[in-house]
Amino acid sequence: MNSEPSDVDSGKQSISHLHAIFAHTIEGFILLDRDLTILAFNDQADQLIFQHGDSKYLEVGSSLIDYLPPSRGGAFVKMASKVLTGETVIYAQSYPESGDNVRWFRFTISPVKENDQINGLCVAGRDITEDVKLQRQLELAKLDAEQSHIKYKRLFDQSPIPKWIYDLETLRILEVNEEAERHYGYTRAEFLSMTIRDLRPAEDQDQLSEKLASIKQKTSNENTYWRHLKKNGEIIIVDITGHEIDFDGRPARIVACQDITSRINAEASLIESNKRFRYAIRASSDAIWDWDLKESTVFLGEGFKNLFGYDEAGTVVPISWIMSRLHPNDLERVQAYIDQTVKDVKVDRWSDEYQFRKKDGSYALICNTALIIKDAFGAPNQLIGAMRDITEHRQHLNEIKQQNEKLLEIAWLQSHVVRAPLARIMGLVDLAITDNSREDLERILPMLKSSALELDDVVTKIVDETRALGQEPLPKN
Repeated sequence: MNSEPSDVDSGKQSISHLHAIFAHTIEGFILLDRDLTILAFNDQADQLIFQHGDSKYLEVGSSLIDYLPPSRGGAFVKMASKVLTGETVIYAQSYPESGDNVRWFRFTISPVKENDQINGLCVAGRDITEDVKLQRQLELAKLDAEQSHIKYKRLFDQSPIPKWIYDLETLRILEVNEEAERHYGYTRAEFLSMTIRDLRPAEDQDQLSEKLASIKQKTSNENTYWRHLKKNGEIIIVDITGHEIDFDGRPARIVACQDITSRINAEASLIESNKRFRYAIRASSDAIWDWDLKESTVFLGEGFKNLFGYDEAGTVVPISWIMSRLHPNDLERVQAYIDQTVKDVKVDRWSDEYQFRKKDGSYALICNTALIIKDAFGAPNQLIGAMRDITEHRQHLNEIKQQNEKLLEIAWLQSHVVRAPLARIMGLVDLAITDNSREDLERILPMLKSSALELDDVVTKIVDETRALGQEPLPKN
């Protein structure tokens, strides 16, 4: 007759069977009786209990409470009491490590039943540090995403540039900011009932279709100029930038539209102004120049070739190029006068005369006049002027001066030298008329002839000097 196994043998076999199972798991398991005496455990449980405490090792037959610190022992007894009533308790526990590091473990305490009777406990524990870190990272990422969404929404709504989001398939406008409403004149409701085609003139629709096709093919340039229609019918030129986004699960594109109409018009005006300026430079007989005070460079007009023979005309040169061609006798004075004039906030013009060396080495007397351009704060940043060769003009003035001096001399001769012999002649004639005796006439006539000859010499001298001045005198007779 075979003997049946005893309860003790059966219990040992069960524990042995559980121990074999526990050995192949990654979790730590401890099997306890109702008194919290250790019946079995695996290696993972040994490491789980002691990796943060003293270097003890679990032993079968000892109480688990002996291995726990007082702060944890009392709490474990309370949880074990609940489990012995049939509950399962799950809790997480953190353990500080070196520095600011913390390790987390999850424990599950469940009742062990046999024949519907609770005769022990099973403690299962697992290191969940990486899980906790991952969960916290996910929570932080979610929080960052929410904050980013709020921040992005605020930036979108409060942007000073018109912005909207449109559906890439239907082209319908899905969202719009306040600046777009203000600038274009449409209400939010009107915008959301429109597609981006409604913002383009009819003649631009084909170009828009090509652009949309290039966006789908990922061949579109990021920046594009477009014409847009405002609600009042005004056409504006905008610089558009955009990128694709996911909007409530739909492929969409967010765009920013910068109105550059004024800039484009200003650039066109500037181009036309520069064109006229170039024509004026070519047509002018003066040497036009443009001095950038900040860069210390000067643009030379065509006149520098025509007047002075320099091939640098039409190019930009350092200001030293100009200064090195001033006559040494004028250089210091001219530089000082320029500095003084430019620093005077009340003065907006400068003018001076000096000698300027030509390419052939000779010097020309020039008159240089400039307008001082200042910024919004009154600081000078540019001089635009013209150099005029006045060499011949000055020579003509000197000749006129000399001629005037000669004319004054002639006038003096006429008014003084001529008067003396003429007065004598007139006196002798009067004497001959009143005293007409032969004896008196014989005495008067030689004196009359002498005065007449003297007068003739004076007139001849006047005629010669007049001819020397290039004037044609009246006939002496």
